[in-house]
Amino acid sequence: MSKKPSKKSKSKAPKKSAQKGPKKAAKQKVGKKAASKSVMKSAATAPPSNAQRERAVALFKFAHQTAAKFGSGFADNQVTAQPTPTSNHLLWSFGHLAVSNAWFASLIDGAPIGVSDDWDKMFGMKSKPTSDPAAYPPFAEVQAAYAKSAERIEDAARSRTDADMVKPCASDSGGFCADKLDAIAKAAWHEGWHLGQIAELRKALGLPSAMGS
Repeated sequence: MSKKPSKKSKSKAPKKSAQKGPKKAAKQKVGKKAASKSVMKSAATAPPSNAQRERAVALFKFAHQTAAKFGSGFADNQVTAQPTPTSNHLLWSFGHLAVSNAWFASLIDGAPIGVSDDWDKMFGMKSKPTSDPAAYPPFAEVQAAYAKSAERIEDAARSRTDADMVKPCASDSGGFCADKLDAIAKAAWHEGWHLGQIAELRKALGLPSAMGS
């Protein structure tokens, strides 16, 4: 006569394992979702990047400050001196940079250029310098306008993030600037272009080098 199998001999391990598996997987899935949400929340609350903007502003500031430095030490009768008939004298150079910087700034901040017709005729793109001091405003006035135009570029850039700066220019640049960030880079390049001419003026007029002073 055979014995009935004992109830205790029945194994419940596979059943328990089958129950625990899905629960564990579900917990892991919930954990991953929570971690993903945490990362997304952290990214959303992170401050916007300004690294590109700051680098461009620093480059422009360096170019402007160097040009201003090279324009120091000129006597009153030297600010409109032209060693050659085609030389761009210092007063015209600073006036031209002031007008140009106002244009570059308008590409960033969207405000009017703010340059009068008289100044545009004296210092605009198609203007030509003359050695007659009476044809221009006082040099101090031109210097002040030059400094103010640089401040406007910096203020316009620093009120925007990197994401803003890679957007198209606020007005048509005629293909000269790719975006607002490029407008600052081109303004720095333009300062450097005329800085070289001012350096040549110093040399031709017998002024000491401003480099390292």
